[in-house]
Amino acid sequence: MTVMVSPQLADGCEVTKDAAAALIATGWRAPDADYSASMDHLIDSARAALKDKNWYAALTLALTFPDICASLESRSGKSNKALYSAWVEQYLTPKYTIHVGATERKHVFLSGGDCYALRCAYLHQGITDTTGHSAREALSSFEFSAPRVGSYIHCNQADDRLQLQVDVFTEDMCKAVELWMIAATASPIVTERMGELMLITETASAKTLHM
Repeated sequence: MTVMVSPQLADGCEVTKDAAAALIATGWRAPDADYSASMDHLIDSARAALKDKNWYAALTLALTFPDICASLESRSGKSNKALYSAWVEQYLTPKYTIHVGATERKHVFLSGGDCYALRCAYLHQGITDTTGHSAREALSSFEFSAPRVGSYIHCNQADDRLQLQVDVFTEDMCKAVELWMIAATASPIVTERMGELMLITETASAKTLHM
């Protein structure tokens, strides 16, 4: 097993990917059913958006996940381009990498840098053209499609343009977060920070604000 360690990570965030992947395959979820000290409430929201065919909300959450995870495990408690890209490279890019032909030439559909460029373009400008973003590596634009019966359009690349199916991409990102949580929750610092994530309460109580 390979243990991935970053000097920017909080203590206890070493990641054993093979062991984590094995647990995911068995249907693992974070142990706190009330959502305390986990990101299950956000993952569930992304999947609920998919179920409701709210594609834009699902994609927004999916592209936000690496920022949240990276900030939770960073020493500073904040994310940045380097941390976002590194997180994607570790947890998502392997699923978006193939080996082609007899020589098994490596081809990466989605790198950490290109995903960060997409994140910036979509979340801040509402577009998927990444030509103006310095983080991009191989791609200049993205196209997302909704699922259709009898049709599957995902990782379809033409030159520097990549087509992705929004439900597949979102689910892949959800699984990436679940994979990350297995190792991350071993860190008391990350667990404490997860417990501070915003929760929307079902029953609001009136509070007096003093001006």
